[in-house]
Amino acid sequence: MDLISALNLLLLAGLLVRAAFKGQLSRYSLFYTYIAYYFLATAGLILIEGSYGLQSPEYRNFYNYANLLVPVFHLLILARIHRTISPGSFAQRVALGSLVVGAVSLPVLWTLMTMTGALFYRIQAASLVLQVAACVVVLEALIARSDIDVGRNIRGIVFGISLLATIQSYNFLSIFTEAIRYEVFRLLVPMLYAGTLLIFTYSLWEYHPAVATPDRFVEIRLTQRLRQALRTTITLIFG
Repeated sequence: MDLISALNLLLLAGLLVRAAFKGQLSRYSLFYTYIAYYFLATAGLILIEGSYGLQSPEYRNFYNYANLLVPVFHLLILARIHRTISPGSFAQRVALGSLVVGAVSLPVLWTLMTMTGALFYRIQAASLVLQVAACVVVLEALIARSDIDVGRNIRGIVFGISLLATIQSYNFLSIFTEAIRYEVFRLLVPMLYAGTLLIFTYSLWEYHPAVATPDRFVEIRLTQRLRQALRTTITLIFG
């Protein structure tokens, strides 16, 4: 087990322990279910690497099968966040966004989809298109909601998942690079994963729910005062 893998495992465990200690597991249950799954998958990879080696079929198969659920978690988490901040259809917007992302990345997608014996590459490439589109949709919804501050928790989750999708994109790009550049990718990607977990840890260290912006607070206070004035007037008139 290398230092980066150990750090990732420690950060994942820290996220779960801190959430349990602060009572946040129920507030972001789907996200922490994903973190628990991520922790178990990482621990499994470390154990298999120690027993069979990094280049073994056992390690490769476990990695591929474990990664099948990761995009599902990402899409479900983003869909839940979108539902809380935007009335629009998440599925419809992601479908339209996927067409744009797919068109832009068509050369890479075509190569991955036509690679023989690369079923997991094809699945991951298709899911990556959906993830990128979902990230863009949710980020657009966050920007559009100027009347609320979604809080550090939600911003951190969205930014972290967006960064993970970006990392996966770089992973695919490494397939088409020279060997020496592939080695750079191989060393850089685990460090970026650790950086993402640090973002999750910082963002979710304390509970920061969505709140109305100061302008919205003023509007709320004025509305409350108008209601109170109306009640007082009615009372004075009708006794």
